[in-house]
Amino acid sequence: KEAYEEGGEAALQELTRRKPNRRNRIADHIEEAVLKLSEDFPAYGQTRVANELNKQGITISPGGVRCVLMRHNLHNFKPWESQRREASSW
Repeated sequence: KEAYEEGGEAALQELTRRKPNRRNRIADHIEEAVLKLSEDFPAYGQTRVANELNKQGITISPGGVRCVLMRHNLHNFKPWESQRREASSW
């Protein structure tokens, strides 16, 4: 009440300038590598994708791969199947 009386509505607004905390966010180049490998080999699971990327020098855990795939709604095999059917229609 005191803040409103002293500064009006502007005094009640939140004035923090902090950036939102995007914890555990994966770098863009790693996310693109996960998506490319998952697209090229849709039968690979999250552990296999993580191991293949680690061989290429890209460090990511299987849980990180799962987070990327879930963020793009590709965490199960069915979306890839439907995309392949559409792309290879005879």
